[in-house]
Amino acid sequence: MFGWIVASHQVGAALAAWAAGWVRTVEGAYDRAFLISGGLCVLTAGMVLLIGQGRPSGSPSGPAIPDAA
Repeated sequence: MFGWIVASHQVGAALAAWAAGWVRTVEGAYDRAFLISGGLCVLTAGMVLLIGQGRPSGSPSGPAIPDAA
């Protein structure tokens, strides 16, 4: 699981760097790339705040862990 997370993070970082370079080449400035990046950060922060909102309050959040007696 952690390998997939690290790999997808690296691919996303590479795509973001490439896209920012493309925006710089086309427009001559990084302004739009910074604005898009900031907007995506705000959108992602809002999505993170919604994690677990739809879960009923009585349901367990994961597998039961037996007591170690």
